[in-house]
Amino acid sequence: HMGDGAIAVFGSAGDAIDAAKELQTALAGATHPDVGALRVRMGIHAGEVEERDGDYFGPTLNRAARLMAAGHGGQILVSLVAERLAGNREDLVDLGEFRLRDLGKPERIFQVAAESEFPDLRTLDVAPNNLPVFATSFVGRENELAEIVKLVRGARLVTLTGVGGAGKTRLSLQAAAELTDDFPDGIWLVELGAISDPDLVDAAFAEGLRIGQDEGRSVRESVVAHLAGLSALLVVDNCEHLIDAAADLVDEVLSSAPETKVVATSRELLSVPGEVAYGLRSMALPRPGDAVDPSTIAHYDAVRLFTERAIAAKPDFTVDAGSAEAVVEICRRLDGMPLALELAASRVRTFPPTKLAELLDQRFRLLTGGSRTALPRQQTLAAAIEWSYRLLDHPEQTLLRRLSAFQGGFTYESASVVAAGEPIDEFDIIELLPSLVDKSLVVADETDGATRYRLLETIRQFARDLFEDTPEVEIVRLAHALHFEGLSREAGRHIRGPDEAAWWSRIDAELDNLRLAMTWAIEHDRGELALSIATGFWRFWWFKGRWAEGGAWVHQALTSAGADADELVLAEGYLAYGSLLEFTTSEFDLEPADALQRSIALYESLHAAGTEPHELRMGYAAAIINLSVLRQIEGDLEATQALNEEALIVARKIDDQVGVTVALGNLAEGATNRGAFEEARRLHTEAIEVSEAIGSNQRLADTWGQLAQMELWAGRPEAGLEAATRALDYAERSGLEHLSAYVSVMVATHRVLAGGEDAEAIAAALRRVAGFRTFLQATGFVVDLLAARVIADVAEGDLPRAATALGAFDALMPVGSGPMGYFLRYLEERRAVIDAALGGARRVEFEAAGAGLDRDEIIDLLAG
Repeated sequence: HMGDGAIAVFGSAGDAIDAAKELQTALAGATHPDVGALRVRMGIHAGEVEERDGDYFGPTLNRAARLMAAGHGGQILVSLVAERLAGNREDLVDLGEFRLRDLGKPERIFQVAAESEFPDLRTLDVAPNNLPVFATSFVGRENELAEIVKLVRGARLVTLTGVGGAGKTRLSLQAAAELTDDFPDGIWLVELGAISDPDLVDAAFAEGLRIGQDEGRSVRESVVAHLAGLSALLVVDNCEHLIDAAADLVDEVLSSAPETKVVATSRELLSVPGEVAYGLRSMALPRPGDAVDPSTIAHYDAVRLFTERAIAAKPDFTVDAGSAEAVVEICRRLDGMPLALELAASRVRTFPPTKLAELLDQRFRLLTGGSRTALPRQQTLAAAIEWSYRLLDHPEQTLLRRLSAFQGGFTYESASVVAAGEPIDEFDIIELLPSLVDKSLVVADETDGATRYRLLETIRQFARDLFEDTPEVEIVRLAHALHFEGLSREAGRHIRGPDEAAWWSRIDAELDNLRLAMTWAIEHDRGELALSIATGFWRFWWFKGRWAEGGAWVHQALTSAGADADELVLAEGYLAYGSLLEFTTSEFDLEPADALQRSIALYESLHAAGTEPHELRMGYAAAIINLSVLRQIEGDLEATQALNEEALIVARKIDDQVGVTVALGNLAEGATNRGAFEEARRLHTEAIEVSEAIGSNQRLADTWGQLAQMELWAGRPEAGLEAATRALDYAERSGLEHLSAYVSVMVATHRVLAGGEDAEAIAAALRRVAGFRTFLQATGFVVDLLAARVIADVAEGDLPRAATALGAFDALMPVGSGPMGYFLRYLEERRAVIDAALGGARRVEFEAAGAGLDRDEIIDLLAG
């Protein structure tokens, strides 16, 4: 089905014609109570199609649809190729050649003989026009096309804006072709791209309208007089370089010819009264994270365009399982820009998609060789973008070059700091940035009332190549790094508290810029600056469960900074390194425990020297606490207790409330392991109260979760379930999906242990959390989940898998160690059940297999 019609596929053209005739006969005797007789138009065409998942794609279908659209109710139209394939049939009448509305070559059309007389075909021949013939089909943009047609029917002037190569011309012409019936006096293309003199704009209009200069009138007066009283549509293409002259004449035409409408294409608006803007974005692309296989990507416009143009260049080209990823990468890296996609597709004659994707870093050399009949700026990607660039004034060119210093987008505030400097200042950027948006060289994305700007990657690469050759590059790069150092340090002060989620989102949005700033600082011997950036927001990596990436960045920055860096920055660096890598297997020489001890020593030195307490908050106590975690994993519970007692003293002394609540929670866990449940409950309650005062949903999820675990170990699973449910509520409020998934396992497990029978809920929660593989690289979290796997599998009767999970649990966290003490009683009960059912020997065999699993295999086991 397609809209209100249907597509039928046949093995032969003759069968299709016979079926159409039979259907028309059947329909002739049918009526509908609302509309009466059912008069259906049909079009028959033949050609190669591509079949995927029971659906068909390709230009043949598009041509058949255009053929059908030319007919009238009760009429059957047949293309020349279908007529030839059907053989010498006496029931076909040759109607002649017509131009269909796909702007392709004229089609010789036949009609199946019928008793009825039909009006003239609904083709481009109905109304006078000078619309061009295209050798290639119009692909995709169905929604945009429908929207533009609707806008033109409701407005006098519609202007399509977009960057060079976005497909404005083709889309505007296709929209005009769809509107043939609306304008009996014609549809006329006025091309301004080939002229550069504003004085020639009037002559270009006259040429497009195919009129001469009236005696006694100027060319402009002749154009206006000709259009007066006509119902016509003008497509005025490529206005941007003659914007004032084009806008002036369009304004006069619209004022003098009330039945005439205009569709204009330009990098920026004409700013004529009554103008309706239509910003043309990139073609639809698969989103990051979407499944990539031939069947799922085929429906995206960018992929369709690339594929069809590639087939035109190399007829045996197909998108298969081996090339789908590369095709998607090509489409994404070329920003879904039609010109770039067409130029890239033409290269499949020489390079397969995988190689094309590799070569895109040299895209301006690779993507050349467009149509020789196109304007020079449309023959290569570089020329198309350079055309737009050269239309800018000097301040606009300067700003565009400097904006290429950003990566992954930017805010106005960032642009005003980083890009300001001779010959533009902060106040100039207020006007220049919107001007670049209007000229389609900068994209403005609005989300929840906030605007974020970005350069399409192709534009950014072009501007960056120019930027790298200027003497200002190092000045701007330094300004960029210093600006994002300030952002990072500010983020560190708000990383936990009532605004934490907003700051996590902000860091996420600026992560590419932060990485770029650190890279530049490291490469330019500014290691302390890189370390200051990395340590400002290191907890973001921790909260997001991306410890390895964060640890690697901090390690690079520490190495670059050296031992002579500022003591406070070094203390923060060692804290970040030790904390991020304490749960992971690091390939670096420095052990996490050693890093944390160095951090503590530096903080103690700074404290002794009288450093202001606010500079030590969120660091000093955290270093002691995180060292205690390592000691706990090692099974040294006495050291763990002593370190957390010390951390609590330090945190209270410097008014570090986060340190207070974490130390209290850890001390409560220690009391739980000793069986001092009342003491543990008191400490947990105090930790929750402090967390509430801080206003951190992440901390509240953690503290309520710790209380839930304590109640479970104390033999009060119902109370534990209540606390775990509170923890889940705060975890979901935090916006940290991996944390919510982890806590959902805790809730499901507590429910089973409290007497519930829904063990499948644990399995479902485990499948959810297993999707966060990076998060699960931390030993301390994996063992918790393995215990839940054991409990679920025993409840469901999958004892071999339960024994395997138990073996993995034992290997990662030997019996008797602290962190998992609250689960040991329940796991030993399950071990006895497994032993009774399988026998000791088989249980040991499965446990040994579990003990030998690597991390990825353990995650697969958790997922079930």
